[in-house]
Amino acid sequence: MADSALMRLVVLIVLAFVTACGATAGSAPPETVSLAGWFHVVWNVGVHFELLDDRGRTVTLEIDEDLARRCSGVRAFNRKRVLITGEPLRGPAAAVRVLSIQAEDGSVPPC
Repeated sequence: MADSALMRLVVLIVLAFVTACGATAGSAPPETVSLAGWFHVVWNVGVHFELLDDRGRTVTLEIDEDLARRCSGVRAFNRKRVLITGEPLRGPAAAVRVLSIQAEDGSVPPC
């Protein structure tokens, strides 16, 4: 009888440990990337933003309203070389949530 109670206690401790480890595994800070290339505002069904890098790869840029407001609108970056810091987004296409953006030539204030 005592062995059975001890076994249940061990199982509960192991389950608690596994649950705690699983809860902290997903709490790592998001990965950030730095990208350089040509910023483009694309007008079709709505407006969206893309970065064309030096290898000819296109990355879709997700820019939230707060960042756009700090930039006084992001259209000033259109057709300029930019440096972007962002978080990669999951999905079939290359996409980044933009955290900061600046024109390489300094012609537009960074944000």
